[in-house]
Amino acid sequence: MDIQSIVVAYQGVKAAKEIAGGIINLKIETEVNLKINEILGMLNKAVDDIFAARETMLALQDENSVLKTQLADAKSWEGELAKLKLYKTPADGVVYRAATPFEHFICPRCVSDRKQIHPLQSTGPYAGTGVCPSCSASYSLSVPKKINTMPSRGGTDF
Repeated sequence: MDIQSIVVAYQGVKAAKEIAGGIINLKIETEVNLKINEILGMLNKAVDDIFAARETMLALQDENSVLKTQLADAKSWEGELAKLKLYKTPADGVVYRAATPFEHFICPRCVSDRKQIHPLQSTGPYAGTGVCPSCSASYSLSVPKKINTMPSRGGTDF
């Protein structure tokens, strides 16, 4: 059922109501008038039912639109998620790795909790960790490099 069908049904019921109203004005016998009033009551109920059906249909159309948008968003997210793979780092951290030409790691907390993709930012070559710019979570990406220190000479420096 669509809006046009409801409009046509309404117009038909309205015409029947007008005809019945015209007949009652002819001042025919009382029994006929009672039957006509009964018909008018049924037609009024039919008009109310048509309006209720129209309201229900409009509400369902709105809900359908919302559900279509949600479905499109879910499919879009699934497509984005398919580009990511879980990866265990050399430092035993678990992050997502993007399947792109340049390697970068993605925050697993933001992916699972927020359905967002945020590349981890390195804290430096010696730290071995990556921090999410959105949720500030920290993940071990590599084994930290040791800083070379100068050997001490055993004596005092003057």
